[in-house]
Amino acid sequence: MATIKDIAKEAGVSLGTVSNVLNKKHNVSLEKINLVNDAIKKLGYQKNIQASFLKSGGSNQIAVIFPSISSPEYYLLYESLEGHFSPKGYQLNIYLTDNNPSKERLFLEKVSGEGASFLIVVSCLPDANEYKQYFDVKSVKIIFLYREIKNAKYYLGFDYKSILANIIKEIKGIGDKRIGIVSNKKYKIKEDVELVYCSFKHPFDVVKFIRDEHLSSIVTLNIFHAEEIYNAFYFCNQSPPQIYTISHQFSHDERFISYYISYDFII
Repeated sequence: MATIKDIAKEAGVSLGTVSNVLNKKHNVSLEKINLVNDAIKKLGYQKNIQASFLKSGGSNQIAVIFPSISSPEYYLLYESLEGHFSPKGYQLNIYLTDNNPSKERLFLEKVSGEGASFLIVVSCLPDANEYKQYFDVKSVKIIFLYREIKNAKYYLGFDYKSILANIIKEIKGIGDKRIGIVSNKKYKIKEDVELVYCSFKHPFDVVKFIRDEHLSSIVTLNIFHAEEIYNAFYFCNQSPPQIYTISHQFSHDERFISYYISYDFII
């Protein structure tokens, strides 16, 4: 297997230059970067990422604590985290709490002995200070997502209320003043329109709701629900309303009007 000495010899540069290129430092000329990269491709060199973490005194372990992986927002988030961190040599270990605080505490005790470099958490605990019982919060970074809990130092989440407000404003602009919102949570949005809420349990229930309420426009909070509702209309041999949806992936699906939001702010 090729080593950095082999890379340096093939590229005609020093070991230090190869090291700087591999570690993405910016004090190397473009010409030398290209020479090193060409040598890496030719020799099939693969960096020992685990050894790099050990040498730096860090860890490549990331603990991901979610209530479940079945809900679209959690599945898509985990998929984005995996796609971002795995190529960089990090290992994601996922723990599912089922919204059980006792289960989350057991996982925290387990994770505290595994040397994770940081945690990404959708917590069901009432206070982030509980994490101090298990971790040195000065050396382990803990990021809380979606659910803002007391004393959370790092919290990140989507402002669905503002996103919905923009969508509703656009629908209102084309003349529709009675809009269905498929959501298990109600948002207080100040617009001169009537918002009719429907919880998502089964897509055929939503079809009945839309039909009974005579709605011509609905908004879903994720594209999975939009697809299920559209397919339910198809199987009922009925025309669906205009479906607006929030998507975490770029979509050119002409069945919906999609509003893209990204997880990049987290990673």
